[in-house]
Amino acid sequence: IVAEDLVFFGTFAGNLRALDADTGKEVWKVAVGAPIHHSPAYANGRVYAATMGGKVVALEAKTGKEAWTLKAEKRGGFAASPAVYNGMVFIGDRAGDLYALDAATGAMKWKAELGAMIQQSVALKDGKLAIAAEDLVPRLFDAATGKELWKHSYACPLDAKYYEGGPGSTPTVEGDRVYTLSKRAHLLCLEAATGKAVWQKNLMEELGVKKADWGFAGSPLVEGSLLLLNVGDGGTAVDKATGKVVW
Repeated sequence: IVAEDLVFFGTFAGNLRALDADTGKEVWKVAVGAPIHHSPAYANGRVYAATMGGKVVALEAKTGKEAWTLKAEKRGGFAASPAVYNGMVFIGDRAGDLYALDAATGAMKWKAELGAMIQQSVALKDGKLAIAAEDLVPRLFDAATGKELWKHSYACPLDAKYYEGGPGSTPTVEGDRVYTLSKRAHLLCLEAATGKAVWQKNLMEELGVKKADWGFAGSPLVEGSLLLLNVGDGGTAVDKATGKVVW
């Protein structure tokens, strides 16, 4: 990520680094003790990152000085990027726990046990948090309290290497709709308020596209009246209101 004229990134070697965006010169490097699999997050002068060793860290963006650290309660580690919203940091771990932390202090605001591996980042809008863990159950929470507002289950075959299965991408929230794509190209449009399906379809069956080794893992992208999908050799676009394939 880029902020304050710096480029921030984590490495498999367990370092969080900051480079000058103009020159590429290293400004600071902090060892966090375990690999970082995804991008850090930035908000209000701080960089937030999480490791496969189960640690969430907050560092001062300019200096790399540690502001706080949290250690997850269970083994599993973090494979997703943190998200910062309304003064809170949200992230799920591979043990199936979804954490909401105070961005200023690292204190835990709430925790939800989803019972399935979380490898995707959360989506946040209008005080709501959408997450799709590896159990084929998109869920919506109240971001401030952690109250589960709804969850939506659907049947999908599971290959052995897919762990508990489920979507491989973060849900997309737009207006009063939530869009989610499964590893086997089940595309669903859900009511944001209730979780009820507005429409759903299996793009593998409809289009005859071939599944990649690790399935489909791209979040739907809203562009005007279309949903753009990383499905098929050249991608696929569907009408977001009806699910009808446009191209």
